[in-house]
Amino acid sequence: MAGLSFWSTMTKRVKSALLLTDKLMVGKQDQSDPQYTDLQDVRDFLATEPIVLNGYRVTKAAGNKDEATWQQYDEFSGVGDWYPGYRVTGWIKNAPVVDPDTDTVITSSSQL
Repeated sequence: MAGLSFWSTMTKRVKSALLLTDKLMVGKQDQSDPQYTDLQDVRDFLATEPIVLNGYRVTKAAGNKDEATWQQYDEFSGVGDWYPGYRVTGWIKNAPVVDPDTDTVITSSSQL
């Protein structure tokens, strides 16, 4: 199967035809066997598992839930531990974040 995309022979399911009971194939990070999930499960996960670190929500790096997995250029916003008393938005200049003053870039801030 080298060089062949698995979806190349499939018909695309358009958004208007999707059902919450439709299945998706997923690969668990720590196992090599494929598994499946429902669209409902994905929707519930995204709604209840915000990607947050020190009070800041990640808006680019889906799945990066701690400093060790944040990547350069990931975006964040919120009110948290790094800049107390301020609502900020910014991006990661150096990853992993060791010192927010040198490893992040603030694009906007407002005092609470």
